[in-house]
Amino acid sequence: MHLLQHSGMTTPIFACNTPIAGEIVEGELNDINYTIQQLKRGRFFALVACDVHHCGFVAGAGLAVKREDAKQLAAQQALERLFFPEDPVEEVRRSGNQMREHELHSGARLPAIQAAETLAVLGDKLEDVHISAFQPLGKAWQAAISCMCLDTRVTGPSADYDRTVALALAGEMFMSRLRWYMRVPAGDPHEPELWAATWEQRRASLGKPWSGRTSVLKHEIVRLQRLGKQTSDEDEIARLLPSESRFETWQQHLEQAQVLRCSRLADANKEKKPGRAAADAPPVVRRSFRRAKPAEDGRRKELQGVLPAEQVREELGQIL
Repeated sequence: MHLLQHSGMTTPIFACNTPIAGEIVEGELNDINYTIQQLKRGRFFALVACDVHHCGFVAGAGLAVKREDAKQLAAQQALERLFFPEDPVEEVRRSGNQMREHELHSGARLPAIQAAETLAVLGDKLEDVHISAFQPLGKAWQAAISCMCLDTRVTGPSADYDRTVALALAGEMFMSRLRWYMRVPAGDPHEPELWAATWEQRRASLGKPWSGRTSVLKHEIVRLQRLGKQTSDEDEIARLLPSESRFETWQQHLEQAQVLRCSRLADANKEKKPGRAAADAPPVVRRSFRRAKPAEDGRRKELQGVLPAEQVREELGQIL
């Protein structure tokens, strides 16, 4: 029997696999494909690929003299690329706590811890929950947290060369998307107990417009701030309300404004006669300049005749 066995396409994969005493307990796997090629010297090369919770894939390769041994080696390498924590929710919480002093991803600590708390509280509300960590091909780790929330598949994927960082980032992404699909406003605090208590109200709100800013709880009273000043003066209110005489005055003012506007538009659209603009333009007066006499020079004596332009004035005059 091979370590990886094929099962139906619709069955969750790796849902039952747990490391016990160095052995892998057989579980249901999905979408497993073996590719076997016989090489020139008679050896067999096997490549296996399998889906991981519809969030990615892992691959393994094996080279052996016998066909079955090559398949076993490929399956063994694929299983070594999978991570099976004993307590997946606690593993997400532990990964979040280790981000406290991380140089780049310290901001993922709180969302990852909140994701673990949410999964623990909403365990009976969320369906088909999977927490995955695997190495698809090389050394990089890919992690994902997925579930069915209110008939919608919610997935938080991530990737990093450190498995702990990948799980923490997956918790951060999953928590952000889960709050959106649960219709939790962006400014609301983290309250998984309240979300569980109002689960049916949130389910009833499906299909209604949602912008991520309003609450969906039934019978909630929304209190708006007071607009304007409070007044109880009936005369003031009566003065602002339109009466028959005031309405006639408004109508007259509106008609006058429309007449003025039409006249302005008519004047603006009139075509100007050729040459009229040039004839109406004021004449251009030529300005003449002359050199001021020393007696008329109002500058200080220490500034007279020492400027660079004055020193080359005679030479410029001869050139021009």
